[in-house]
Amino acid sequence: MAINPQQTFANFILSKVVPALGGQASASNLEWNAKKFLGQVPGESLDAATYAERTLADLEAAAAAAPGNADIANAFTTLSERFGVGRAVASSSSSLEGAGAGGSGGSGSGGEKSSEGAADSAGGGGGGDFDIYGFLSQKADEADEDLSWDTSVVDLLKLLGQDSSVSARRGYMEALDLDPKKAGSAEGNEDLHAALMDELAASRGEWPAKLG
Repeated sequence: MAINPQQTFANFILSKVVPALGGQASASNLEWNAKKFLGQVPGESLDAATYAERTLADLEAAAAAAPGNADIANAFTTLSERFGVGRAVASSSSSLEGAGAGGSGGSGSGGEKSSEGAADSAGGGGGGDFDIYGFLSQKADEADEDLSWDTSVVDLLKLLGQDSSVSARRGYMEALDLDPKKAGSAEGNEDLHAALMDELAASRGEWPAKLG
């Protein structure tokens, strides 16, 4: 079953952008609005248009406080692609590039470049961060079952066709310099999920050789 790419974006905000911003006020806003959009706040919800508008404003504030942050640059690009707010995002992305965010070198048609590059690279030109969330979302579209790969390490491993047993996860954790004693626990699963996403982004979606 296909995963809603807009929900995938909100999960990316929660798992990557919010932690990267630390205690910034914009981080708190981004987290709260993402949870509302995902239905994780009882009795409160946001439609896609409102969520995109609020998230754009919060990302602009975050970018001003943390220029050059690659996760924020990625979020601008993906917001443009998945919520159709390209013009505003293109303007903000240009300012990020000028601050050294690793963009595609600047262009008057930045909105088009952002949409085209989002599935291949978060930052645009060569050496930019790979959009692993977009890559895995496309892969999940072809899966035979509905997998919560963006929050569950077991489902992530299933999506990748890898062994998801506790013993296998223990081995992955050892290879990634994580505490193997935590394998199978909630904390261990979270740590492994985050580490695997980083490794997959670095290898551009390929299973890391060091994991066997």
